[in-house]
This record gives sequence, C-alpha cells and structure tokens, in this order.
Amino acid sequence: MTFADNLVRLRREKGFSQEQLADLMDVSRQAVSKWEAGAATYLKTQAEHSTRLSEISSVIRMV
Repeated sequence: MTFADNLVRLRREKGFSQEQLADLMDVSRQAVSKWEAGAATYLKTQAEHSTRLSEISSVIRMV
C-alpha cells in the first residue's frame, strides 16, 4: 500500500472528512486531497512517509 492508500484508509476508518483531518493536522483540505490522490507530497523518502503516517495515525486515534 502506498502512503496515499494508507492515509485514505485511516481517515475513513475514523470517519473523518478531508477537512476534519486537515484541521487536526493544521494543513489545508486541498493538501489532504492532493496527498490522498498521490498528486503531491512534501516527503522525500519512504522512511519519512512511514513516520508521517504514524504521526497521522496517532492524531486520528487520539480523537
């Protein structure tokens, strides 16, 4: 699974909209949309993807 696939899965499992997740992460909804589409990323390595996905997962689970 790609970062985008995992992000969509985690967001949907928790029942968040893209806008709700964006608010939690302090980014725009458009950024979340682009990440989920695989159209944009600011992460350069797979390790960074894994780390960020872990951070996102932690934020989602705390809510």
